[in-house]
Parts: sequence; C-alpha cells; structure tokens
Amino acid sequence: MTDKNHIKGVIQITSKGTAFVTPSDENLLEDKRDIYIGKNNTGGALTGDTVLVELSKREIYIHLSGGSAVSKNRREGKVLKIIEKGNRIFSGNVYSYGSYLCVAPDNMKYNGIIRIKGDVTGISGNDKVIFEINKMPVEGKYDGEAVILEVVGKVGESSVEITAMMKAKGIIAEFPEDVLHEAMYLPSELSDEMIAGYINKGRRDIRNITVVTIDGEDTKDVDDGISIEMLENGNYLLGVHIADVNEYVKPGTALDREAYERATSVYLADRVIPMLPRSLSNGICSLNVGVDRLAFTVMMEISPSGAVVSHEIFESIINVKYKISYEKLYDLLENRTPELEKVYSEHIDELVMMRNLADALNWRRQQDGYINFDFPETKVVLDQDGNTVEIKPYSVTFANNIIEEFMLLCNRTVAEDFHWRDVPFLYRVHEDPDPEKIGELARVVKNLGYSLKGKAGGNIHPKAFRMLLDSAKGRPTENLVNLLTLRSMRKAEYSHECLGHFGLSMKYYTHFTSPIRRYPDLMIHRIMKLVLIGNFTSKKYEYYSAKMPDIAKQCSAMERRAADAERESIDIKCVEYMKQFEGEEFTGTISGITGFGVFIVLDNTVEGLLRYSEMRGRYEFDNDYMVARNMQSGRVLHIGDSVRVILAEANTIMRQIEFVPADEKRSGSDRSRKPRRNIKASYGANDFLKKSKRSKKKTSVKKKAPRKGKRR
Repeated sequence: MTDKNHIKGVIQITSKGTAFVTPSDENLLEDKRDIYIGKNNTGGALTGDTVLVELSKREIYIHLSGGSAVSKNRREGKVLKIIEKGNRIFSGNVYSYGSYLCVAPDNMKYNGIIRIKGDVTGISGNDKVIFEINKMPVEGKYDGEAVILEVVGKVGESSVEITAMMKAKGIIAEFPEDVLHEAMYLPSELSDEMIAGYINKGRRDIRNITVVTIDGEDTKDVDDGISIEMLENGNYLLGVHIADVNEYVKPGTALDREAYERATSVYLADRVIPMLPRSLSNGICSLNVGVDRLAFTVMMEISPSGAVVSHEIFESIINVKYKISYEKLYDLLENRTPELEKVYSEHIDELVMMRNLADALNWRRQQDGYINFDFPETKVVLDQDGNTVEIKPYSVTFANNIIEEFMLLCNRTVAEDFHWRDVPFLYRVHEDPDPEKIGELARVVKNLGYSLKGKAGGNIHPKAFRMLLDSAKGRPTENLVNLLTLRSMRKAEYSHECLGHFGLSMKYYTHFTSPIRRYPDLMIHRIMKLVLIGNFTSKKYEYYSAKMPDIAKQCSAMERRAADAERESIDIKCVEYMKQFEGEEFTGTISGITGFGVFIVLDNTVEGLLRYSEMRGRYEFDNDYMVARNMQSGRVLHIGDSVRVILAEANTIMRQIEFVPADEKRSGSDRSRKPRRNIKASYGANDFLKKSKRSKKKTSVKKKAPRKGKRR
C-alpha cells in the first residue's frame, strides 16, 4: 500500500549505477517528479522492474558553474522491495574469465562478473547469445549469474547482432501456427460475388474515382491512397482512402490477438517485422494497383486556404489506378523529367493540384504554430545480401510532405468527428511541456543568444517553440537548439483521453491512416464502423470504455520498443559500414559537447566520439554555454565547429565509433592515427578488472525517417 512517503513506480538504472523511479499513475499523487535512487539503494532492481520506494527527507543540491548551489528540487529515496520483475532477458557476448564462461549484456553497464550457470555445452567465447539474468553481481564480487537460452551466432556480424537485439526485446519475426492458419483461409482477391454482397450491405462503390498511392520505391504494405478534384466553387475535394484491415482481422481471432501483442510493424535497417502476416499486409489488405480493395474513406471539402469546409466518412470499395514513388513525383514536378511527363501525362494536373493543396495546408499549420524538428536522418543502403554499401542522409522533399499533410489533416478530422460523438476512442496525444523544463530551456538558449517567449513557470504556446526553432535555422547551433527543445517536451503517446497534441498544435488528433502497421488505427476503425452502421450498443460502449486504457498503454509501449529497435539496428549497420575506413581522415562537425568529449557527425550522418583525453591540453565543459574550453591554450569548441578527425575505431562489438584529432600532433607518439584495440566485449569485465577507465558512452546515430513522415 502506498502513501505520500511510499511510492510505487518503474525503475530505470543509469550507466553510473544510480537510478530514477517514475511514479505509477495509480499512486494518484500531485507530485509526479522522478525519484532519484543512489547506487547503494537500488535493492537489486533492474531497469523495468516495478518497485516500492521509500522517500528520504533530504533534497539533492547540485553546484552549477559560477559557484552557487542551486536546488534541482529532486526527490530521493531507496527501493524497499521489487513488486514485479521486468525484463530479465538480454542479448550479450560470451567471454572467458579464468576457468569460467561469463556473459556481458549489451547496452548495460555494471560492476562485476556474470557467470554462466547450467549446461554450457556448445557455448564458447565470442558467441552472441540470448540469456536470462538470475542474479546481478554486487560491485567488487563475482556472484552474478545467468542462464543461456539461445546461441544466435558470432559476435560482430551485423545480421547476428540485429537478430539478437530483436530477440532480447521480444520482437519475433515468425507468426504462430494458429495465426498463419487463419490467414491462409482469407481471400487473396475480391470476387464479383463478394463485391455485390458488400454493396448490398451499404458499402459505397467508388471504383470510378482515380486513386493514386504515393510511397517509397520498395514499399509493399500500402495502406493509403489519395484522390483529388477541384469543385465548381473553387474548393478541393480530397479523398483519403485507407485499407479496411478490420474486415479481415476480426475481434477475438488469433490474428487480432497477435496484432494486439505486436501493436506495430518494426522497420529495421535490414528487414521488416510486420504486425500482420504478409499475405494480409502485402496482399489482400494492401492497396495495390489495378485490384479491387475494401477501404475506409474520408472525403473532405477544403477551401483554397486549407480549411476543412465539410467531410464525410464511409466504407468503400476502391481500385487504385496508378502509383508513383516520392522520388519520381519530385523529379516529375520539380525537374519536369521528359520520360516521367510522358508516363504520367494524364495525371500531372491532379498531382500539381495535390502539391498546391499540401502547400496551403502546411501554411495553415504554420499559422497555428506547429513544431517541426529538422534533424538529419540516416538512410542505410544495402546490397542483395544485406551488406551495407552506403550510408547517406535521408532525403525528404515536398513529395513526402504531400502525403504527410494529407494524413495529418485526415487524422485530425477523424479525431474531432468522433470526439463529439462521445464514444470510447484512442487519441494520439502530446501533452504540454513541464513548466520547470521550459524554464531550464529558456535559461540555456538565452546563453546561446536566443529567447523563448512565454510566461515563466506557466503554460507556453507551440508558436513560442516554433519561433525559437526558426530563429536558429541555418545557424551552427541549429541542431543543438532542436535537441534541447525536443528534450524539454513530453513524449507523444496513445491515450483514451483527448488531451491534445502540443507539437502539432492540434486539439484533436488520432492515428487512423495506417491500420496495416499500427494497431491503434485498426482499433479505432473497429469502433468507427460500429458507430457508422448504428451497431454501437450500450454493452459495446461499456466494453470498449473499459478496454481503451489498456490498449493505449500496450500500443505506446510497443511503439517505444519498435523505435528503440529501429535506432539500434541503424547503429549496428553504421558501425559495420565505417569499419572499412579505420585510419582514414574526415571532416566533421561538432554535434554535441559533454563532460568527457565532443560528438562529431560526418557528412554521411554517422556520429562518433572524440574524447578530450585524445586532444592536446585540458578541456572543461561549460554546461551553461554548451562549449568546451581548453584551459591551457584558450581554444573554445562550439556546436557546429568544423574539425578534421581520424577514424580511430569502429567497434562492432560495442557499437561505437571513436575519433582522434587529425590536426594535432601528439608528442612522441603516432597513436592518433592507429585504431584503438583495447576495448573488450564486456562492460562489466572492463570495469571490474579496472583495465579500462574510459567512459563507454554508446554512439548515437540518427535514425532513418519512418516510412510516411515522422511519428506524430
């Protein structure tokens, strides 16, 4: 039982062994701040455990530069007990320590040795494994224990590393037999008899409308199509046609159960793990060209200024007339490529109309103050064997933005419509930033020469953030200001409550447009259909009202898992690719500054660490001004500075890239031009044996863009 001094929450262990506990909602506390846990007070808990914390009475004070002690107003406590264990399964590397086989977990820092217990037949050093931790080591002791569950392959092979990472996160590529069995009996095409039956039940036949799909070149799971025409009154009639997945994935089926468990498709650097079996996601549900498909249509009449005048939502039957990729659409409208003009001659006018409407919608959103983070994104190019052949910036043009604008508008329209119908629903929400974080952001950006307009300690309008980001655009500190602003915000998630979307500056927002790859979209399709056909009974109202909070929680958790996996898979591929360039010289840009070194991003978006210990002189980090100062030479390093570096090591085991300076000669040594080879496979072994005191901060590599715009 909890009270004001005993709080239940989920613990997150940091790389230093300290921890933070996020209070659970069930505590019903006014104070939602995280609770700091010292490394001797974690009670043996691991990240993800639900724990009971006893608060201490004292506060923590941090001395900032300038000599004054400033209270961060942070609560402190200790773990009394572990209420529920979180994940105990990890991927990691096997290594020998004396006569023992030990294992080092990926992405976890700890002090001690974790021995492998039980049968070790067929297991050897350099194996990549999946294992379960039974006991974490105590600092300075050898008493950690783990059991090997599966040998995945050899350490350092990117495909093996990605597979192990997936398995450790619980992402399974294969579908259960009962799911595949159900999918096998679904139709692969719509027969004339089936279509006639759907029409008799009230589904609207709009196969005469010209529908186009705009996607990536290699997209197989197409869940949205677009139609457009100009009305006599000068308004646009925009149709957004979404795959009707709910017609094939019914409540209570194995397909629905599995879709709920996965909650989202996962787009990794070298593979896609779909939410639904491919016979659905790439087949009967996908809006492929020239075949009849069931759809959920939102028709919107929109003024030239981008205002929705009226809308209609209905079940439909469509037939996609043609498709065009983002790349081809850009070349067609921007470069007027003759070959493409010939192929798409009869559709150019409507494609131009789409671009004009998208521009109007974007302008209107700018007036509302939506926040757009312009982070560099990474595209990983693979050959047929899955090997990385190129890393380059992901190019986003107006062609991508056309689809993003139409999907945003459709999602908002659906959310507002069904909010006023007062039915259980799933919303995509992004709550207002915490006032304390806004104050901290305002202080830091002021030192960088910017201002954040708004009342101190009060609410802030998205326009204030938009003005800040616009003022930094094109300047060396642009990426830093973007990152600081992003960190000051809460994360977007799913909720059964309509809490608004701060980043989009929208009061109503949901996810309706991707039911092939997102369960929230599939769920609200289900409710929408029941409402539209008049079959939303009081019993169904009670059922979905009770279920929605749990569905929102599950979908949010699986989305976070997928995002982490996507990001890690790109890290792995980027390090693999850069391995061939060890010892070579590059020009990079300082993208981040910390207390132990600076992060350098190359033109291909790959990022690595340049440690102060590799540089001449003694550097100190000034947190107030986000610079590093050489206390001997007076040199000051800023975000955005251009530097020449040598790639010292691309470590495929640690998934990190390290640079050394190319423009500084180190007296009596040519070490700066040699790859560093003394990084072991184990964080724990290194720390425990005291053979390496360097920080093992994981290299941060920007992730590639999601398939259709950004996660909103």
